[in-house]
Amino acid sequence: MPPASFPPSSLGERGNPDAIAILCDEIGREEAITFARFMEVALYHPEVGYYQTPARRPGRGGDFITAPELHPFFGITIARQIAEMWQRLDRPDPFVVREYGPGVGGMAYDIIAGISVNAPELREVLRYRLRDVNRHRLAEAMSAMIEVGLDDVVSVEEPSRDNRIEPVTGVALANEVADALPAHQMIWTGDALEERWVVWNAATGWFEWETRPLSPAVQATDPMGWLARQGVDVASWPIGSQIAWVPALDNWVREISQGLARGYGLVIDYGYPASELYRDHRLEGTIRAYAGHTVSDDPFQHIAEQDLTVHVDFTRITGVAAENGMRSTPVVTQGDFLSQAGLGQLLVRLQQEPETDMAEYYRAQAAVLRLIEPAGLGRFRVVGLMKDVAEEAPLMGFAPVDLPDALRI
Repeated sequence: MPPASFPPSSLGERGNPDAIAILCDEIGREEAITFARFMEVALYHPEVGYYQTPARRPGRGGDFITAPELHPFFGITIARQIAEMWQRLDRPDPFVVREYGPGVGGMAYDIIAGISVNAPELREVLRYRLRDVNRHRLAEAMSAMIEVGLDDVVSVEEPSRDNRIEPVTGVALANEVADALPAHQMIWTGDALEERWVVWNAATGWFEWETRPLSPAVQATDPMGWLARQGVDVASWPIGSQIAWVPALDNWVREISQGLARGYGLVIDYGYPASELYRDHRLEGTIRAYAGHTVSDDPFQHIAEQDLTVHVDFTRITGVAAENGMRSTPVVTQGDFLSQAGLGQLLVRLQQEPETDMAEYYRAQAAVLRLIEPAGLGRFRVVGLMKDVAEEAPLMGFAPVDLPDALRI
């Protein structure tokens, strides 16, 4: 059991003392907590969670760069896809874009700018909602929108206590949100899938893993049965193989469906379909901790002062979507999605503008290359979800890639 107090010097070096105390108190009462609960406290606790800090950071917490921070072209390309979705829905008025985890609103600004230039009729009926658990970040984003005169179209939306969400016609958009949902950690023992819990080691005076039976939240989702239905042969895994399991992802996808009377979802994140996620080196575990632009697989350092993520199971997203009345596009890479949605055309257009200087062009070119790089951001996955939408030709971002015709940078 954790001691009642710690020397202050030992805590400041290892994380937020208040967050550590909360975790210790829970472990003291329960003997062990799931890693999902550990993530929930470290990231989302209303007073000490990493995402709840009022301090402004660039990017998603300032500990790594997300695609929208590289260049406005990312958001402008997303705007092109959103405009096509509006057309497919017969140009509804109003048309709502609900962005999950918008940070300080950078991508929202770029999307609205892209719509204003390329789809002015959509701009007239657009309502853009920023949805986040971080009140400080929402207030900061809204303040920025007011400064640039976008408060006529942008509003904030905090999740309600009863988890109700207003159904709208439009698009639910999420860029690098699903990877930070609280995740349980499972381990293959050779006989069964069990769970890695977080306990306190009195000898070392710190947190550590302990293998125990599956928690009720995990049992309820029948991981062995679900994996078998996806063709994943768990029995062939090496003993000690570890995977993340995220019941919170199921709830989040259900919320996306409940929040759409009619329309689309667009989910962008790093992850894989189940057939790729649960194999090879990824069976060593996909927990990643980001602090100060460094990455590790140790979640027990810099507690509540670093970002924690796991790779996203896109097959799980599409499966839960189907159970909740949504169809799905094929899962594609971010590189292919952006290329098919016109990212390269934006770069060509910039080059052709007489007022573009070479330094500006080269910065844009470098950003575009990073966004589609197969070994980097370009390997992120993108999936579209559709609710009460007529079956038509593929959306532009999900069209089959035709190398001779597609403008690939």
